[in-house]
Amino acid sequence: MRGGRLIRGRCAVPACVALCLAFIAALAVPALAEGDATLVYDTEDWHLEAPAVLGTQADLELSGRQIQLCTDEVERLIHHRPQNVARFTWRWSLGGGPVSGATASGVETLFPNESWRLVDPAARSYRESIVTQGLCFGPHEVTHVLTWGTFWLGWDNEGFATFTDWLYASASWRYGQPTQLRHDCDATGWSDGVYASPVFGSASVRPQLQRVRDGSLLLARGLSTRRLPGDSPDPDAVTRV
Repeated sequence: MRGGRLIRGRCAVPACVALCLAFIAALAVPALAEGDATLVYDTEDWHLEAPAVLGTQADLELSGRQIQLCTDEVERLIHHRPQNVARFTWRWSLGGGPVSGATASGVETLFPNESWRLVDPAARSYRESIVTQGLCFGPHEVTHVLTWGTFWLGWDNEGFATFTDWLYASASWRYGQPTQLRHDCDATGWSDGVYASPVFGSASVRPQLQRVRDGSLLLARGLSTRRLPGDSPDPDAVTRV
């Protein structure tokens, strides 16, 4: 072939046919769609995965740093880091929710569709500020993972995860500082200092609420002095078992 023309008497036709077949085959192979691409990021304690349609690599890394900061804080808070896995996994997926669920090995977050974002544009500057300052905000799911095997009942585990949400709700509190909780609960209900809600549920649930309350108040008192029952002499020591 010369200048796009076939040259008689030479073996140019078979080569042209092969070239055309290769071109057609290339067109038949689907390109990797954006929705099939996966973002990946690792921190000291976490492996994170998310569909690329939910954001950018920078978005996933911002989320990862925020998750790691809360992991460091909760580890100091409870003096414990489970060793069932080298790294926990936080995976975002499409097809449900929005909801997050924790297990002993990590967290699964479901989004309904591709319009959801790893980092809400309206919250980006706030989240970047928290990470820059090295603060924890929203440790609920992290708390579930780190304390998965320490509570007999799921209700107690949920209560403690909610308690850590309250501890870090200001996005300014760090382990070792005095606590200023407005929340309290008893057999008749709970209050956040402004709103009071009655307990809905059977009488068998109320003793569980009382245990969560007692444990939370004990922890709050201990946090004020950086000493908890069974603490090691080093208040910053983390037991890894």
